Amino acid sequence: MLWLLAGAAVSALAMAVIYEPGTDPSRVYYGTDTRAFALLIGAALAVIWPSWKLNGAISTSARSLLDVSGSLGLVILMILIFGTNKLDDWLYRGGFLFIALLTAAIIAVLVHPASRLGKIMGCEPLKWIGKRSYSLYIWHYPVMILTNSAANDEAGGLGRVFLQLAISLLLSALSYKYVEEPIRRGKSTSGKEETRMKRSKVGAAWGIVLIIIVICACVGLRSQVYTADKPERAAPVQTTVDALGREAIGLPSTVHEPPETRNLAPKSEPALSGEQQLNHREPLTGEGVTVIGDSVIIGVEPYLKEVLPKIVVDGKEGRQMSQALDVIDKLQAQGKLGDQIILELGTNGPFKKQQLRSLLESLSDKEQVLLVTTRVPKDWQDAVNANIQSVADEFSNVDVVDWYAASKDKADYFYQDGVHLKPDGSRYFASLLVEALQKL
Repeated sequence: MLWLLAGAAVSALAMAVIYEPGTDPSRVYYGTDTRAFALLIGAALAVIWPSWKLNGAISTSARSLLDVSGSLGLVILMILIFGTNKLDDWLYRGGFLFIALLTAAIIAVLVHPASRLGKIMGCEPLKWIGKRSYSLYIWHYPVMILTNSAANDEAGGLGRVFLQLAISLLLSALSYKYVEEPIRRGKSTSGKEETRMKRSKVGAAWGIVLIIIVICACVGLRSQVYTADKPERAAPVQTTVDALGREAIGLPSTVHEPPETRNLAPKSEPALSGEQQLNHREPLTGEGVTVIGDSVIIGVEPYLKEVLPKIVVDGKEGRQMSQALDVIDKLQAQGKLGDQIILELGTNGPFKKQQLRSLLESLSDKEQVLLVTTRVPKDWQDAVNANIQSVADEFSNVDVVDWYAASKDKADYFYQDGVHLKPDGSRYFASLLVEALQKL
């Protein structure tokens, strides 16, 4: 038992050490080594508190203490479930460990034979779910992945949630009946029971086959949808981008919603009115403009460079805000850091306000900095955008290009992952940046 507790302590410590605030927590959130403490605490509880050895004949005050402590624990657990976000730093610095210990304490109350709370929680509907909880745990994630609309995560709402729950419960019930139960029962000496078990095994085999077919079909369909879009991504974009550049620079009013036709280039430059001639500015070339971003900007880069041939674009897959300062130092040393900076970061993980604040303070001598909000079907999307909007207000040389708002209801601009852009989406993204630069 001491080994179980020691292992739990090591696992919780590993989570606290490996976790880096302001970055994507997936490594520690999903890592077996960094989440093993929850399993080990449960195993330790089974050793310390075996329910079949507990005495139900206890005093009224002791029973009341059990019920009150269990009820209080449940209330606290519900508050934590609905009131926390997996991006909260404290969760990785002891928070998840506290939740695991709290859950173990609640279970200790519920399994005690004298607990009235345990009898309430042992009602038939909850008992039915509890028996199938492992299957539900196994099935809910693939169901969510295969049914989520990544490109437009607002779509579906509660209706989609209820559909996912219904599918997960159905699959859990089937796998419990045709897979778990036959395996759990094993051989029987009864003739009738043996015949029934044989049928159950046949049903289990067919159930497994059916489940595999459903998974493969769903994965295949999802892959087809994604790969069907791929060829368009590699299509030549020279004419289209050049057309966008002329349109965006010559006619700024059309930038908000680029036409759907691909050939946008006018045969001749439109004549300017007297007022337009007075206010006319030389077309942008991108000189002195530096863009720092992630894989999203990599897809937009060819469109930007056709419009702004002298622009410097530094994009890298997986880049996070915490890495931006090093990139700025590198570009400064190379003489590639302009006076107008565009930062397109936040797709790959969250960041703290102070991180962004420190970054912008290092760019306080620059003429203008543009921060681009993000659209990514991840938990950190709203936090990233809120931090961008909030911190930008603190600096006179910082403006925001609200990609999140501009891309609303434009699911057809995105590939299946809901993050990376098809040619039309990249073109639209580029037009927003060009328009923002024109206003500087």
